[in-house]
Amino acid sequence: MLSLSYESAEKYCTKARQTERERQENDAWDLWLDCVPQTEIAKRIGIPVNTIGGWVTKRESGSDVVTPPGEISKKTPHGNIQHFDLSSLRTCASRIIASAASAAVSISTWPEPVS
Repeated sequence: MLSLSYESAEKYCTKARQTERERQENDAWDLWLDCVPQTEIAKRIGIPVNTIGGWVTKRESGSDVVTPPGEISKKTPHGNIQHFDLSSLRTCASRIIASAASAAVSISTWPEPVS
């Protein structure tokens, strides 16, 4: 017969509840970063929308994600946002892939080591 003390059961349940809550908070934060509305997050996770709002607010206050870089003004309401030319990234990725393929070919043509 298996026996378990009340204190051990309470400690186990407390830890399980804490782990589940942390998982839900992390899921809510990930969904919020994906621009999912708080009402939808609440439905998906099964938590009241007010709780989701509290979690998001708590995470926002300790995060660099929500603070735009640079000074916020009427002219730049979102701070200093960099412009990225995605076509240059595609060209760069093509060069990296070509370089890696070339390196693989040159390695495969190396002579066997002499023992």
